[in-house]
Amino acid sequence: MTEDAESDPRQQIIDAKALALAGCPLARQAVDLLVDQGSFTEYGLLAGHTTAVDDDGPSDGLVGGVGDISGHPTVIAAHDWSVLDGTHSDRNMRKLAKLITIAISNRWPLVLLIEGNGSRSSDPLPVPPIVNYTRARWDVFEGLCELSGWAPTVAIAVGTARDSHAAMTFLCDLTIATKKSEFGSNLDSNECEPAESLAERGNIDVIVEDIQEAVSEAQRFLTYWHEDISDFAASDSADDISNIVPKNRRRPYDMRKVIAAFADKDSVFEVGRAWAPSLITAFA
Repeated sequence: MTEDAESDPRQQIIDAKALALAGCPLARQAVDLLVDQGSFTEYGLLAGHTTAVDDDGPSDGLVGGVGDISGHPTVIAAHDWSVLDGTHSDRNMRKLAKLITIAISNRWPLVLLIEGNGSRSSDPLPVPPIVNYTRARWDVFEGLCELSGWAPTVAIAVGTARDSHAAMTFLCDLTIATKKSEFGSNLDSNECEPAESLAERGNIDVIVEDIQEAVSEAQRFLTYWHEDISDFAASDSADDISNIVPKNRRRPYDMRKVIAAFADKDSVFEVGRAWAPSLITAFA
């Protein structure tokens, strides 16, 4: 780069953008899996760990923006462990707050891809209440509560989630976790509890093998909120309900087969399967 280029603010912005786009590879790959191709618009790309052009924390470890999932606008935020352990800072929490505000204002679904080590201890500024008012304050946790019941919120845990990352996961309407995911706190101990154990207590709704399956389940869940879905078909076993339920009421039978029979074909989405197995809960 020439001296003229180094002193040109426009060139500095171009260089900073290129550096930021090269960062957070894990988060960007996850977002690409989640959204329709070419539909993602990133917010806060240049909001890095520092204000330096050669910033060492691209996008401050949080890739966020708006993209289409099955043709429907969705707000997405993805943490990246490869950048400062995916920790939360003053800057990336403000970015996340803006994204949540966009979701609330437009009544768009929110999907969080979560992996991180809680708050960033090296940050000179404390993780904030995001917006200060004269008589109140608003932060991302209040935003998640406000969004719940207004638009679907989905958390996908793909690794270790401590403190604030764990809290965000459990505040979402649907919690999906890979089998390798674990949750804990930096305050109590370095030990974390595996996702499968938390699923048995009702904290995790869906356990999956890997991020590809997690993304697929999130995409499928969001289709239940799309009003323009018209591709319905009766289950192949719709006519067999009388054969599934035995005439002798003392004999056991598989309730999942009954649900699959009267629901539309391949439409049953079960949640909380590992928790309280005496009750089946599902979308269909």
